[in-house]
Amino acid sequence: MPDTPGGKKLKIHAQFTWSQSGQAIRISNQFVTDGKARPYLDGLYAWDPQQRAIVFWYVGAEGGLTRGKVKVEDGKLVHEFDQIAPDGKSVSYVAKVTPQGEQAWQNEIFEQHGTDLKPLVNVRYEIADK
Repeated sequence: MPDTPGGKKLKIHAQFTWSQSGQAIRISNQFVTDGKARPYLDGLYAWDPQQRAIVFWYVGAEGGLTRGKVKVEDGKLVHEFDQIAPDGKSVSYVAKVTPQGEQAWQNEIFEQHGTDLKPLVNVRYEIADK
């Protein structure tokens, strides 16, 4: 991630684990600023048999809710989702996640306005040693 406006190093630690049933994937993310972690979001990915799609929900540390679904398009996992703030206002986004070998992936996030996509951030995730 880019440094903060104050010049501090910013990272995201993302942890993905299978649910005990093996039917869902849990996600827990933290922001890490100059080595200090703070909660970011927790969520779940699962197959929705009614929609015939992978769906997901994230609950943010500030109380917002993100919900959407995932499809495969041109070798990318395309996440189409709405982010709902604690006050009920929502914004639509698209994230294009591109695998880069076995150990990394690129995540391009866009704000969606109708069919127009405004680029917001481009983040590279790498699998870290434990």
